Amino acid sequence: MTREWTGRHVLAALLLSFAVVAGINGYFIFAAERTYPGEDVSRPYLQGLEYNRILDEHARQVALGWHATIAGTRDAQGTATIVVTLADRSGAPLSGVRLSGMLRHPMDEERDHAIVFEAMGSGRYVGRVAHAGAGSWDVAVTARSGHDPFEAKRRIWLH
Repeated sequence: MTREWTGRHVLAALLLSFAVVAGINGYFIFAAERTYPGEDVSRPYLQGLEYNRILDEHARQVALGWHATIAGTRDAQGTATIVVTLADRSGAPLSGVRLSGMLRHPMDEERDHAIVFEAMGSGRYVGRVAHAGAGSWDVAVTARSGHDPFEAKRRIWLH
């Protein structure tokens, strides 16, 4: 013998289906927040307040006339080799510059690595980072020779 569906059965099934959908949505929201908080930089509001200072620094950098070429490779063991070539306005290599840098993952700042560069001559600087995963990375370098820093950024792909 089969039982007949009543209004209570339909209401219970409807409420149960909405509860299942809401539960799954809640899980996805929790998982998304836990894996990626949505902020690319810490303190974005304070960074926005300093925007005019950043524009002034950019104008000083343009006045220097320096150019940077940034390239990267990755070996089978996961060591990334970052090569930066610096040149002045006329294309002459810049040697004797203090260079520092960061290898930044675009989605997870916990995977970022500091880069220590070694001068190879003729404006060429090489840095190595162990255990850099394959994929897209941002390289940010700061060169100092005197008072004004020169900054360059480039997105690279490490195979």
